[in-house]
Amino acid sequence: MFITIEGVIGVGKTTVTRLLTEALHGETLFEIVEENPFLKDFYTDRDAWALQTETFFLLNRVKQLEDTAKRLNAGSTVVADYNVVKNRIFAGLTLTGSKRDKYTQLFAILTGDLPRADLVVYLKAEHTTVMDRIRRRDRTFERNMDPEYIRRLAVEYGRYFAEPELHFGATRILEVDTTHTDLINDAVDRQAFIERVRHEVNLVCARTA
Repeated sequence: MFITIEGVIGVGKTTVTRLLTEALHGETLFEIVEENPFLKDFYTDRDAWALQTETFFLLNRVKQLEDTAKRLNAGSTVVADYNVVKNRIFAGLTLTGSKRDKYTQLFAILTGDLPRADLVVYLKAEHTTVMDRIRRRDRTFERNMDPEYIRRLAVEYGRYFAEPELHFGATRILEVDTTHTDLINDAVDRQAFIERVRHEVNLVCARTA
């Protein structure tokens, strides 16, 4: 079983990945973020550094997913805090013209034979909640995060998940609004969320049996 967690920056993907990995006795796959050498410059001048930033992320995720295929083939359940489709989402927001065209071609070539998720958990939250979570985690390179960028990113995510078959194929999608949910400190919220995911996992297993 391959489960990926998606949603805008700050919505809680890493927290949910750890939670589900423990609940489902799986293995984690975390995206490489802070190691991206272009990210700090990107947040100060997105136009100048977008292509370098997005390409670095793409190449690292391709390598991670190639390695993940071996884990899945060995029978492991893997929970990842990203889906490779996010590369298209971010690039659609940050790249324009010929740069976007080149990136789209590169994405198609590199991701064609990568493992696809069995279930995508799409996390949503109100804009003010997301910005508050970004501030509280206080990553150095996010301290000057433009709220409008996050707002536009949420719109782009909404556009992709409004047509899941087009972007995710037959992958099952579970949409969860976490605005008023505390998965870290509230045991009731946490257990209810886990049960929702387990239900979806059972449906996926029944469909593929």
